[in-house]
Amino acid sequence: MKKKAVKRKIRLDVKSNAGGTGKTTLVTHLAYILGKKGYSVTVIELDPLGSLKIFTGAFSKIEDPPPEKTLAVILRDDFNGNYPLFPIWNNQVNNVNVILGGAPLEESIHKVYSHSRKYYLLQDRLEDYPLESDIIIFDNPGGLEPMGLVALAAATDILVVMQLEYKALYGSAGLINWFYDKIVELRLRPEPKILGFVPSQVNLKKVAAHRNIGEEIPLQLRELGISCFPPIRESNQFINASGVGLPIHLFAPSCEAVKDFDPIVAKIIELMSQE
Repeated sequence: MKKKAVKRKIRLDVKSNAGGTGKTTLVTHLAYILGKKGYSVTVIELDPLGSLKIFTGAFSKIEDPPPEKTLAVILRDDFNGNYPLFPIWNNQVNNVNVILGGAPLEESIHKVYSHSRKYYLLQDRLEDYPLESDIIIFDNPGGLEPMGLVALAAATDILVVMQLEYKALYGSAGLINWFYDKIVELRLRPEPKILGFVPSQVNLKKVAAHRNIGEEIPLQLRELGISCFPPIRESNQFINASGVGLPIHLFAPSCEAVKDFDPIVAKIIELMSQE
């Protein structure tokens, strides 16, 4: 049962300006938790590395899905609205699907640069052939262009994953400026909103830099008018769970890290319940 009726559908763009930040971990866990609460979720992977198939068990770990089973087919000019949806964890939830990326997206990236609609391709498809999901979550590659712009143009809201490193502390203002510059450049209407930053892979007990930066970054972001969520802790259980295609809620339900996603989920549900 849903806790609140969905009045507003969300397209959540989960970004980072680097790889290995825990972005896909966050995406998959948000998808599971929201699905468990009764919301329909579709995750769209824009990453040619294709790690989502491993994190969700949606496809073979050692093979890439064929192009017609990935986002690549959606970005083709002859797409007819038949989305290549893979249901995941359907013995636990029946309303969570993924659209995979992977190697077939390499050709799509070249297409983005040469196409007349360029960064608006995914937005066009979702407008012409709407998915019925309450929330669509975009899982981006590390870095911001070009697929990061494709996701941004299609998004209603943005969530930024960051590691607690000094370069992230000093680079957060520049990243926020990049978002606002691109929103203006792409003439996005309505403008996607920055939901907040999420510190990831954090060990406050053992890493002094995490404690120091963890105190500074919320203050710095607040000065810029941006929220900072409580951190997602570092845990080997995330690695173990992703290796078998499960969220830690199913792999290690007693792990304390299962609670770390709750503030983000609560904010997303709040947004979906607003007009």
